[in-house]
Amino acid sequence: MNYLFKLRLKRAALTIILSINISLLLSIKLPVFLDWRSSNSYAYYGLDENDISAMNELYKVRVGIDTLFNNGIGIKVALTNQEERLFSQTVFDYAIINYRYNKASVQLSMKDYGYGKNFLLYNRRFDNPWYGRNALFEYRWHGLEISYDAGKNRLTAGIGGNEINQFICHADYNFKPDYLELNLFTVYAQEDNQYTTDIYNVGSEFLIDNNFLSLQSCFSYNYLPESKHHPEMDYWHVINELAIVFVPQIKLSLSSDHQTYAKNNKTDYLYEGCLSFSIKRWQNNIGVRKQTIPLEKVYTYFADVNYTLVKNLEIGLFSDYNNLTISKDYLKIGFQARYTLK
Repeated sequence: MNYLFKLRLKRAALTIILSINISLLLSIKLPVFLDWRSSNSYAYYGLDENDISAMNELYKVRVGIDTLFNNGIGIKVALTNQEERLFSQTVFDYAIINYRYNKASVQLSMKDYGYGKNFLLYNRRFDNPWYGRNALFEYRWHGLEISYDAGKNRLTAGIGGNEINQFICHADYNFKPDYLELNLFTVYAQEDNQYTTDIYNVGSEFLIDNNFLSLQSCFSYNYLPESKHHPEMDYWHVINELAIVFVPQIKLSLSSDHQTYAKNNKTDYLYEGCLSFSIKRWQNNIGVRKQTIPLEKVYTYFADVNYTLVKNLEIGLFSDYNNLTISKDYLKIGFQARYTLK
């Protein structure tokens, strides 16, 4: 009890200090932002008899500056505090220094680098592990990037690394006319996130978007040469999402995520259909998902109800009914909230 009291006291002190600092920053009119995201849910396993319940909670608070200019240099910084149960950690989400001269720019950064953002499939719920992240693949990046713009074309090259992947380099070509965006990339990392060997990534991102239809697609081919501890491996990762807007208040999204491992002819997949509709301050999602998990398949029937209390403050309820092919079914219900300040 004494330990819990001290822990809560420390959290209260940190919250007060953070609030004072935010107030001071706002008073001098810096481009400060705050993003609060929380999720609390209960899962009930074995619905037929001998129910077992489990609680899951997540709190993330991000505060930062976006973007401060000084002598032609743009600076972006964000700190994120993440808390799960009794564990709390504050880290640099990103720190970016960007200098632009005519059509060229140089960037020094510490950030999460990768491909495959902004899919509804992974950004519908705040507690999704890939919410706001790069779902195709992602590395922690500490390094230097140079870009050159030529009309609607951009060329980028970067060199960096981190303690896990050690040396990382990449090259990108981006083409962005109206309603369309195409990005071609290649990435080399000295060590894969999971395997003690090099990894070569090549792939593309594609987006076409207008008032009635949007199609987002990304894929990567990933090759890992033979090493002392692992055989030669390669696999494909493809994510697709089609959104059809019937009227501004009603949208249907069809999503898929495939990972195919060539050596053992194995495919992990996820399919989801989601109908989104809004009425004034209410925003709702209903749908179904089918996916593979270790040793079995699972069908998930979900519903989300979100309500905007005031500008930038949103609360919501959500539920999942999970039907598994081998294990017992389970029900998940939860509450989520988000507040943004810019």
